[in-house]
Parts: sequence; structure tokens; C-alpha cells
Amino acid sequence: MQINNTKSKPVNQDQVKILFKQIPVMLLINIPLVLALVWMYWPWVNHSAISIWAGSMFVVMFSRLLFYVFIYKRISQQNHQQWQMHIFAANSAISGILWGSAGVLFFVPGQVEYQLIILLVIILKGAGSVSAVTIYLAAFYAYFPTSILPISLMFLLQGNMNSMLVGFMSIGYLISLIIFGRHINKTLLESLELRHLNENLLDEAHRQRGIALEASTAKTQFLAAASHDLRQPIHALNLYNGLLKEKVGMLNSAQHPDAVCTENALQQVTEIIDNSHKTIENLQGLLDSLLDISKLDAGAIEACNHHFNLANMIKRLQNDYQPVVNNLNKHKQISLVWPSESVWLYCDESLIEQVLRNLISNALLYTDKGYVEVRLQQAGERVRIEVIDTGMGIDQDKQKKIYSEFYQINNQASSSRRHGLGLGLSIVKRIMPIINSKIQLDSTSGKGSRFYFDIARGKSNCDQPEENDAAIYDVVSSDKSVLIIEDNIDVANAMRLLLENWGYKTQVRKNLSTTMEMLLTTDYKFDVIISDLQLDEDKTGLDAIKAVREHFNKQLPALIVTGDINPEHLKEVENMNIPMLHKPASPVRLRAFLRHI
Repeated sequence: MQINNTKSKPVNQDQVKILFKQIPVMLLINIPLVLALVWMYWPWVNHSAISIWAGSMFVVMFSRLLFYVFIYKRISQQNHQQWQMHIFAANSAISGILWGSAGVLFFVPGQVEYQLIILLVIILKGAGSVSAVTIYLAAFYAYFPTSILPISLMFLLQGNMNSMLVGFMSIGYLISLIIFGRHINKTLLESLELRHLNENLLDEAHRQRGIALEASTAKTQFLAAASHDLRQPIHALNLYNGLLKEKVGMLNSAQHPDAVCTENALQQVTEIIDNSHKTIENLQGLLDSLLDISKLDAGAIEACNHHFNLANMIKRLQNDYQPVVNNLNKHKQISLVWPSESVWLYCDESLIEQVLRNLISNALLYTDKGYVEVRLQQAGERVRIEVIDTGMGIDQDKQKKIYSEFYQINNQASSSRRHGLGLGLSIVKRIMPIINSKIQLDSTSGKGSRFYFDIARGKSNCDQPEENDAAIYDVVSSDKSVLIIEDNIDVANAMRLLLENWGYKTQVRKNLSTTMEMLLTTDYKFDVIISDLQLDEDKTGLDAIKAVREHFNKQLPALIVTGDINPEHLKEVENMNIPMLHKPASPVRLRAFLRHI
């Protein structure tokens, strides 16, 4: 028989509280009851025996009082509920033995009324134990059977029919009450479990509500940041476009009769185009940050490790960032320091470069005077890459927040220069597990910061792909035909004009149904498919590519060009192993894709 109903720690704690909470009630009942029995049976029972019994009862009651005073109020601060319950069960066993002995001691021979009185007292005490101690069956079993069995046997041993009948009835009562007590115990424990389950669910609901509120706040911050920072370059492009239109109109009119004025106007047009290109690059950077977050959250980026020389990457970064530093030094005093040693790494080169670009850009952003340095430290089989700056530094209480999305330190200057969306360090944090590393920070407010991470050392005798960026500008063959599937008419026309300018033949369709209608009614052949991801008619570019490939029964090269950053959609494209460009797509990248088909 299982008597130790051991549940979870909160339930055990509740059991102890309920048990010890009964002690004051037990004392209020037992003290006058014991005194009444002593007074009533004093003329019929040996005085020494009744005195010892009464004294023992008071010792047991006093010990329970001590337990209540010193343990009950400390239950919630202790983790020893089991031994507290065992102590109570032992105390109940002693109490049961004493009441059982009372059934024998107060069983006055020949005095049926006194025999029935003590039996009634013990039976009522047993009934009271059902409500008092069945929360812990061990205490109930230790008390009730030991209290009632002795007097039941006394009645059975009398030999007459009436006494034996009372004895059997008391034993039947014992069995019935034990069964009833088990059911009560099960019900009580289940109610405690349900109560704690409900409390846990309520706590979880509060926690989830907090998470939802944080997510809502983050979304609001994102919308505010994205709305501001994305509108800025778009607004600038609109101004440049209006100005460009005016200049072209002036050139086409008779307002510039001499070559000097025409040359000045052409220079202004060139300057407008250059500024427009820079603005587009800024916009591309903002959108790329959002895209990187989506890809990382979707699990669509995996490390493609190989051995490479970091010096080649440093050279690229140096070429890209030196003009940035020169421009910043119009209102700052910063030098950019690069490592001179040649180090081979084994990792995903593109992810390392993305991390470094984010860290360097971040350091340049928050440094007004001094330097930003990329430093290498070699130790055994690992290489530590550090980006150090002498900028504003980061307070200790903000160092964990900086990796959160859209968080920017002291972004009061956002109206005067672009701070981005605050996603750079969040992207770095997400990349670290992919490259088996961890970003770390040492920083002091007002004295600068040092971000660093470790990467596995590579082998220098491995072949490394040669870089030949100029190849993407090669003239593309003009004997290829491209199927463009795009539901936005402006984007479709721009794509068509660009590809035809490169010498491609094109056909443009806006969705899957018009595409299939063309294929079924014409004999057009295509060498490549370029499609948007989200089309109308509840279809996607993946559906369109699959249908066109099935029509020609050929695995035609395909490219998805999309503005969608939904992680699930990006994963679908990844799973179909179709290359993808994100809008606004660089013509250079588009031309590189077509060249390598």
C-alpha cells in the first residue's frame, strides 16, 4: 500500500502547511477531552495508570505545539517538507498508540456504558482525523488503525454476542473510513496539483503577455525607425529625380545656346546621378539589414567554411572604408588602422566580412576623435579578431541592450546623419553561433570600446579563389532570351529595358496564368526565368518557375527577385535551391547572375 504521496515540492509544502495548520484545533479539542476522560474514569481506573496516560498525552500535545511555533511559520523558507511530514506522522503514530491504549485502559469490565463512551470518543476522533490528517496518508494510517483496533479487540474478546457485534462493527467502520480517507486524500492532492497548475498557467500567461507587450513595443520602435530612415533616402531620390528632370528639359530646350552652358548642365546632371547612386546605396544598406535579420531568423544562412587569407578581406575593407573615413573627417578626426600581418582562417569568409563591416561601421559611427583599429591576436589554433575604437564607450547597464534590434545609444544625432535602424550588432549576435564563436565586449563610458571574437586558424597551403570583380562588367551575349514574371508594371518595365540594353531578348508576364497562356499559344523558347516571389492569383514565383520548367521539361536556370523578407518565404526559396536577389537589386549583381548561367 502506497502511503507516501510524494508530489511536487509546492504540493509537499502545501501538505505540511495544512497538517500543521490543524494543530491549534487539535489542541483545543484534545486538552479538554483528556481532562474530561480523566475526571470521568478516575474512580474506575488505576490512578497511576491514568496519570501516566494523561501525562503522555500532554507531552505529545506540547510537542505538537512546539512544532507549530517553530516550524509552521518557516515552512515557505525551508526545503525540508519531507522530514517535517515524517515528524508529524511519527507524532500521529504516538498519539494513535496512546488513544489505542485508552481503549484498553478505560474499558471498565461490566460497565457497558463506560465501554461505549470510550469507543464513541475514539470513533469520533477517527472521523475527525479524516478531515485533519488525510492530506498525508502516512499520518492518517499511523493514527487511526492504532487508535481503534485495541478497543475493537476488547469488545470481540468479551465473548457475548452484543460485544462481539460492536467489535465487528467498529472494525467495519475502520475499513470504511480508511477507504474513504484514501479517496479524500486523492481528491485533496489533485486539487492542490490543479491549483498550482492554474497558478503556473496564470504566471505563464502574465509572462507571455509581457513578451507580447515587449514585441509590440519593439514593433512600434521598428516602424518608427524604419519609417524615418527609409523615408529619408526615398525623399532625397524624389528631389534628385525632380531636379534631373528639370536639367534634362533645359538641355533639350534652347536655353543653352553655347557649349559652356551645356557642359555645366551636363556636369550638374552627372553630380545628381552620383548623389542619387549614393542615396540608393544608403537605402540598400537599410533594406539589407532588415533582410539579414530575416534570413538569420529563418535559419536560411549556413556556414560554408573554407581556408582563406584574411589579408584579402582586409584589403577590400580598406578600399571600401577609406573614402568613408575621408568623408567623415570633414567633421571628425578619425584614423582607421588595419592589421599588417597575413593570417589564414578556416570559416565562412562572407559571414566574417559581414561581422567586420557591422563592427567597423558601428565604431566609426560612435567615434568622433581618435582611431578605429582592426587588430589580430594569434593564440594556438584560434585567432582573435578585435575592433577597437576611442569613441563614446558604452555604460555597463547598456552593454546587454546594444545587441537588441533597433537599439541605438544616444541617437540624438539621427537627424543630422544616418544611424541606420540599429540592427548591426543584432546581426553580429545572430551570426556568432553560425560561425562557432561568441562576440564579447570590453568598454568604458567615454573611453571607447573593444569588440572581439575568436575564429579557428586556417591552412596557408590551400588554394583560394581568385577575385575578379571586373569580370561582371563583361559584355553579355545577346543570343539569350529571358522570361520576366513581375506583377508590378514599373519594375517589369525597368527590368525589361535594362536587360534589352544588355542585348537580351525579353518577354514580360505579370502572373502564372498569363505566362502559361503565352507558352500554350506561342513557340517562344527561353534560356532563363527571372520572377518576383509574390505574384497575384495567390501564386508565387516558385509556382511559376516550377510550371515553366515542367512545360519545357527542362531545368531552366531561374532567379527570384523579391522585396519579401518573411522568414518562412525565404526558407521556401532556400529549400528549392533557387538563387535570390532582394529589391532594390543592384544591376551589377543581376548582370553577374546572367553572366554565370
